[in-house]
Amino acid sequence: MESATDAALAALSSEERTVLAAYFLDGRTLAEIARMLGVHESTISRKVDKLAKSLRKKILANMMQQGMARRQAEEALEVDVRDLRLDIRRSLAQESPAPAFSQKRENRVEARTPGSPGQ
Repeated sequence: MESATDAALAALSSEERTVLAAYFLDGRTLAEIARMLGVHESTISRKVDKLAKSLRKKILANMMQQGMARRQAEEALEVDVRDLRLDIRRSLAQESPAPAFSQKRENRVEARTPGSPGQ
């Protein structure tokens, strides 16, 4: 499970890892994270929900790719996280080449700005 989790977390952008770490590990509120990133609180709320669901699917797929049966992998994901020996903080601190979602947002805003190239 550790390698499946590490692989799923490594695929996240640095900003996605920051959001998850701030919310789940540091206990920051959605509003605090939103202010930190300069986005609306509801954006962070949706992002946290989407990331959690996506990570679960990726971890499940990774465990199955490593040879675990689907049912066995699903049962492994139901275990109490306090019983696991995972260093999530270390995994979330890794660097990633994936673009941050605020950068994607900036690109969309630039594309909609009148007078920008391509308009």
